[in-house]
Amino acid sequence: MKLIEPCPMCLVACYWARIPRLIFGASSHDVATYGFENLQFYRQVAQPIERRSLPVLVEPKF
Repeated sequence: MKLIEPCPMCLVACYWARIPRLIFGASSHDVATYGFENLQFYRQVAQPIERRSLPVLVEPKF
């Protein structure tokens, strides 16, 4: 069984858990043709907050 590259949320969880090594068999590019949207999620996360497709409101500190 091949596992795909983790989504951004799962990847961050791996960093937080300090997992020493991550192995997967298919990249986000490999599985995009099958409808997996991980690549789009990575593209969104790479954008500045104000340019993402999901509107984000940053509240001032209270």
